[in-house]
Amino acid sequence: MAIPVLTDEHVGQLDYRAAVAWMQTALQSHSEGTLDAPARVNSKLTKGEFAFTIGAHNSANPYMGFRVYDLAHLHSPMRSEVTAVFNGRDGSLTGIVTGKLLGAIRTGAIGGVAISCLSNPNANILALLGTGLQARTQLRAACAVRHFHEIRVYSRDAANRNAFREEMSEHVPVDLTLTNEPEQAVRDADVVICATTSTQPIIKTEWLKQGVHLNNVGPKFKTGHELPTDTYEQSPRLVTDSLEQVSAFGDAFVLFGTPHYDRIGALSAMLDENATDSSISHDSSLFISVGLAGTEVVLAQRMFENHME
Repeated sequence: MAIPVLTDEHVGQLDYRAAVAWMQTALQSHSEGTLDAPARVNSKLTKGEFAFTIGAHNSANPYMGFRVYDLAHLHSPMRSEVTAVFNGRDGSLTGIVTGKLLGAIRTGAIGGVAISCLSNPNANILALLGTGLQARTQLRAACAVRHFHEIRVYSRDAANRNAFREEMSEHVPVDLTLTNEPEQAVRDADVVICATTSTQPIIKTEWLKQGVHLNNVGPKFKTGHELPTDTYEQSPRLVTDSLEQVSAFGDAFVLFGTPHYDRIGALSAMLDENATDSSISHDSSLFISVGLAGTEVVLAQRMFENHME
């Protein structure tokens, strides 16, 4: 029997509402102990640096797998990834996913879970900073969980902003408003997604409204971070998808060694809180996206299940 190999063409057909739902289930599985998701492992080579994320779902139909990519060429337009899924009962190879979309959609879908869980259900205005691949998947996932009446987009390059609006117009329910300055995008926004590669803060904390929810997708290290440190410090609620990965960053992480480091909670715990308390307040919150290992394997497994139907 031929082993299925799926590509970006297949991954691009994923329904974002389904992807968000699958990632929410994966987070809950991790909280319950049925999804193994250790921190990723990096292996430096002479000409590159392989990053491995692995995971195993210990369900009635167990499966396990890994994703690997070259971290040294993370921003190369030619970069690709390989995600492999194995049957947890007999070790046979279920299938392989190639390309660069799977990891990005995984990240976007987890961002959608964070927005669904932490932002005000009546959020009207979305601000998106960045127009790269991660910005695309974050935007589509956000629109899968909230009905925004206005979406503002900022990036440094006007040509990139225009191309982004043209491409994404068929995927979002409202016209995108392009802004020349980040403050124009962020002021009064209910949800802010920062999905840039900037190592310098691109916003100021005083621009943010009370009750705002932020997704921090880009750099978050002491050597470079897209958000000001006081944005982290002043946020009443700090949340991440993987406390294991935050811990693995060690003293390189932007909040390491500060009193705010120990305030970071797990997104899966927030899901449990929402499920048990429908009156949960939606104070300002900041989701620190670091990548819950194993979730790419979950997403790939779901794709193989659908592919085989």
